Amino acid sequence: MNRTTFEAEVRRLTELERRDPKTYRRGVTGLVVWGYLALFLMFAGASALVVLLTALLVHAPDPGTVKLAALVGIPALTLAATAVRSTFVRFDPPSGVTVTERDAPALLAAVESIRTALGAPPLHRVVLTGELNAAMLQRPRLGYFGWYENILVLGLPLLRTFDATEVSAIIAHELGHAAGAHGRFGARIYRVRASWMRLAGAVQGRSGLDFVGHFLNGYMPRFLARTFVLARAQEYEADAASVRISGADTAARALVRLNASFPDQAEGYLEAIWRRAASEAKPPMGVISGLVSRLAQPATPAAVERALNAAWYRDTDAADTHPALRDRLRGMGVSVTARPAIATPVATTAATAWLGAHADALQATLDLQWQASAQIDWSRARQAAVAMGEARRRLEGLPSPSADERFELSRVLDNLEGPEASWPLTEALAHEGHAGARYLAGLRLLQRGDASGLSHLTALCAAEPSAVEPACELAASFLFGQARVDEAHEWLRRKAAAREAEGRSPSRPERLSASSVAVDLDGPARAERAGRPAPDRLRPHGCTASEVGWMARELAAAGVSRAVLAEIHVQHRPDVPWFLLVVDPKLQTFRLPPRPDEVVRRVHAQVSLPGQTLVVTREGHGALAKVAATLPGARILG
Repeated sequence: MNRTTFEAEVRRLTELERRDPKTYRRGVTGLVVWGYLALFLMFAGASALVVLLTALLVHAPDPGTVKLAALVGIPALTLAATAVRSTFVRFDPPSGVTVTERDAPALLAAVESIRTALGAPPLHRVVLTGELNAAMLQRPRLGYFGWYENILVLGLPLLRTFDATEVSAIIAHELGHAAGAHGRFGARIYRVRASWMRLAGAVQGRSGLDFVGHFLNGYMPRFLARTFVLARAQEYEADAASVRISGADTAARALVRLNASFPDQAEGYLEAIWRRAASEAKPPMGVISGLVSRLAQPATPAAVERALNAAWYRDTDAADTHPALRDRLRGMGVSVTARPAIATPVATTAATAWLGAHADALQATLDLQWQASAQIDWSRARQAAVAMGEARRRLEGLPSPSADERFELSRVLDNLEGPEASWPLTEALAHEGHAGARYLAGLRLLQRGDASGLSHLTALCAAEPSAVEPACELAASFLFGQARVDEAHEWLRRKAAAREAEGRSPSRPERLSASSVAVDLDGPARAERAGRPAPDRLRPHGCTASEVGWMARELAAAGVSRAVLAEIHVQHRPDVPWFLLVVDPKLQTFRLPPRPDEVVRRVHAQVSLPGQTLVVTREGHGALAKVAATLPGARILG
């Protein structure tokens, strides 16, 4: 099923869910049950075959029987063992501070009041984190056997920037998910998908087990399309719970504020923090506090206007489980004939109303948690900074550097000193026609609200076909923010045409393999691939359009919003390529993004990756991410 067919299937199922939700949901349940049943039948059949062949070997141990056991029994044993291992899917608890009655009695009382009104199940914990978001987690403590732990996750930056009525609407949305047992069913959906993708990755390329891939080619696209539509329907249900508790106007105001009130306060904040690794031995203290302080500052009116326009004029996309802003407001019963007004500043925040004097102590605890969790990546960032410093000295010492070497220097400057330090060189290279510099120049100009960046993207699309999709998406986002809707749709049509022109195959390309490729690397090769690579070793990935298309679809299904792919240059065993994949989790309104380790684990479980692939998130790997993103064709999703 290619992307066009998938989008058509999503539209068909969306209409079916609207007309006959019971029939639609029975279909989803049937696919989930079939996924579990197929796993069980595969395990049972393989196990029975192993037992039968073992008995045959015992009773008739002749050369023919031994050969049969080797040819059939070993793949069957592999399949049985892998089927069992693939079902062990971890659901880690969230990190953060669990609030108590002593810390936040008013907050817990407000949450309990909303929970009771909605008839949601009792909560086991309320956890504060350093994110500007919220989430409802229904975590199965006993795996298949359930015993769910209901955890409400609230970001302290959310409490310190929204008022209590808006946070109540957000809490009602999340508890609406719990009241509908969305998290429980979502855990089952996730388990089926992760189990099958793990199984497929483990058996891919093994003789006699090709039928697993054939089954997935038929099952997984239908499974993803149906569960995709279900996730979107559940968002509308949770929005209805928010309206029921807080009223349509308050629920809509909270949604608009999330979409448009913080467009530039924290821009570049974490990147600047990680650049300090070059000169500081330990992660700094007060990172979460600094983020809260920035978010508390009023954004520039122009930036808010752009952010609200970008959310308002976007249509619901077939690749996003969350409906667009207009559709969600329409579902709340709010008029969408005109764009809503920009949310007014908050007079009294929810943190002041519900946490009082304890807010500062909780924030200090989150600061300490961030500092402790960042320690390992901070050491790696220091090593990367040393490597980039050496690369800078080498590049600046070249008598006649090529365009690519000058561009490499611009990337190093960007990572060491920031965008302003690299801008003169990037701008000059863009005017000279360098593809990577054109994209970066277009990106930075559009981020500043300068429409001249469109000319760089236009020239890039004409010269570099592999860059058309990311360039078009970047241009469209800018134009939506400027309320130039017709022009934005024109760029999106060009993006769709480029995708179709690439002729991506609907069948899985043979080159793709599991990320943990089973290759016996010698000592030097293993040592070369240990740890995090230096940014100056990154090269364009060289994958085909078909391979990239498959990865992009599977990454989107795994909850990734943006992905950058690059090949890492190696001296030892270049016949086994080493890739870097930088992923960003999908930022879902009213949902807390998963932790980086959860994102990486999910990608490894659900996505077929080329060669050996190092998967990282942008958090803690900003230097690598920036360098990789500047390579031609590196952006494969988002």
